[in-house]
Parts: sequence; structure tokens; C-alpha cells
Amino acid sequence: MSPPSQDRALEIDGIRGWASFAVLLYHTFHEMFTRLLPWINSAWLAPFFEGRLAVCVFFVLSGDALTSNFFARGGADPTPIDRLVVRRYTRLTIPIAMSCALVFALRIAHADWHNQASDIVNRPDWLGELIAFDFSTVGLFRYSVLGVYTGHTKANSYNPFLWTMSLELVGSMLTFLTCYLWPRLRRGKALLAGTALTLFALNSFYCLFFAGMFLGLLRTESFYAGRAGKGPWQGLWLAGFAALVLLLVATNGHPLPLFFDLGMAIALVFVLYSQRGLRGFLRGRLSTWVGDLSFPVYLVQFAVIISFESWLVTVWNARGAGIGWLPLIGLAAVAVTLLAAWIFRQVERILLGYADGVVLRVLRRD
Repeated sequence: MSPPSQDRALEIDGIRGWASFAVLLYHTFHEMFTRLLPWINSAWLAPFFEGRLAVCVFFVLSGDALTSNFFARGGADPTPIDRLVVRRYTRLTIPIAMSCALVFALRIAHADWHNQASDIVNRPDWLGELIAFDFSTVGLFRYSVLGVYTGHTKANSYNPFLWTMSLELVGSMLTFLTCYLWPRLRRGKALLAGTALTLFALNSFYCLFFAGMFLGLLRTESFYAGRAGKGPWQGLWLAGFAALVLLLVATNGHPLPLFFDLGMAIALVFVLYSQRGLRGFLRGRLSTWVGDLSFPVYLVQFAVIISFESWLVTVWNARGAGIGWLPLIGLAAVAVTLLAAWIFRQVERILLGYADGVVLRVLRRD
């Protein structure tokens, strides 16, 4: 259940939307054309192609978004968490099943061109290895309802980009468990920070959920609008944002450990929450519109890449066109992904509304 509209932290949606867009650019441009377009590997473009960092940002935002209403109500009423727990599985699984069914339909219709395109763009090590197994309706069902969470591998995935979903589900449950324990914790805020730091030291993605909860708790304490929002601090937060961007530029091309992205994601979200100008942009119509499409964009981009974008690559190759056309192919793929995500979102909204009406019946009405 979302917080009341006047209290909703719209910047969460905005950050989520642009992070999803970064993942889309990473796949449609960087992964597809990195061997043919050397300029794609330019250090100055690195901030736009940070796929793993964007995923880390998603997890921070999940920890915040899932608990925002709970903390806004004082952290004592578990009712919002009850509703989230009951419907979390269906909220993830129905869109996942839709995206996998879309890939299944493309394969059955022989509309997947990724094998041909993989040799053309010299990416048999990525594009050519995807969905390289025999499809079946039973396999589709098993993967969509369980395998995506418990046994996701490149060898059995109907959508290889869904490796994040097991982390999302487990991280969500850890977040909910923390909320149920919250009223009985003596120093909950310190515990959140300590848990996040411990998991960070263990190089675990789960530190991001606890960090997100901590950052969300700061909002309920009016930290961003109060202490952090004072004039002298605003310049510091803006400088911090610039420093993080420059750090991404400076480290481009260097193999970096996971904890680099973990720390960057937490720092980036904190700065974006704190800086009024950046937060205002993220709360704007464009950012929140992209945010509303963030999950559909994440889910449908694989289908677009193996069909529409790969088909354009084969047409480009057959006509002997120059490499100057490749960026246009990438842009076309981005546009089609956004359109497909919008359509996907309309269908998803209907199905999730129906599913909510069913699963929420298990809760008592007081």
C-alpha cells in the first residue's frame, strides 16, 4: 500500500526510473555495440552505462519504498506491512511471467534474431549464449513461478536479465521481518546501520535493503528537508554528486569489486535525496513517468533486444550500411522498449489489480 499522495516520496520513483533507463542503455548500446563502436567505451559515457550500479540503486530504493508508509506511521502499525507481505510474490511473479511469456511467443513465432545478430556485432559471448535451450510450456511455467527465484541460470532462464529477482524477493522478506521486529527493538536505527555495514563488509547485495531503510527513516525524521536542506549543505551535496559522477568516469574500464558499486549506490541515493535541485527534478513529471515504467522497461527490454534490435542489425548488415547507423538502431530499440513497456504497464495494472483483490482476502478485516 503506497503512502498518501501528499506524503509520497516521489523522488524514489524518479531515481528508479532513470536507473532503469541506464540499464536499458547499457544493454541496447554498450552490450550490443561495444565491439563495433569504440566510442561507446569512452570514460565520459560511463555514467550512462552503469548497469550493475543501477541494479544496486534499485535495491536501495526497495528498502526505502517498502517501508516508507510503515515509518511514516510511526513504525508501530504493521498493517501496511501485512498487505505488502501477502501480495509481494504476486506483484513480482505476474509481471515476470508476462515478460517470459513474451519471449516464449517470440521464439515460437521465429521472431528472435539474436543468434544471427550475435555474429554480426561480434558478441557470441553474450547475445549468442542467451536462451540457448529448448523451450517448453512446462519449463516456462516452472521458471516463471519458482525457478526465477530459486534456480536462475543463463542455461534455463527465459529472461536472463531477471537474475536480480531472487535477491529482490529475499531482500523484501528481510525488510518486512525487520519491520515486524521494529517496535520491539531498543535501538532500531543503530541496528539498521550496523546490519548494513556488516553486510557491506561481507560484500552482500542485501546491505542495500537495510541502507535503503535507514535512508527512508531519515526522511521521516525530516533530515532531508531540515538539517540536510539548509543552504550551506546544498552546495556540498551538489559537489558530492559531481564527485560521484567523476569517480565513475575515472574508474571506467577498470575491473572493480562489488563493494565499489554497493557503496556508490548508497552514496548516490543519499545525495539525490539531500540535494533540493536534484530532488526536485526527480519529483517532476518526466522523472515520475519514467519511474512508473521502470519495472516494465526492465522486463521487456530483453524481448526487444532479441527481436526488434537484432532484426535491425541483420537488415543493417545485409544492406552493407556503415557503422554510423548503429546508434540509430540503438535509439530505435530504446523507443520501441519504452512503447512496449507502456503497453505492458497497462496490462500489468489490470492483472495486478485483480490479483490484489484475490490475495488480500486472506487478511482479516478488523
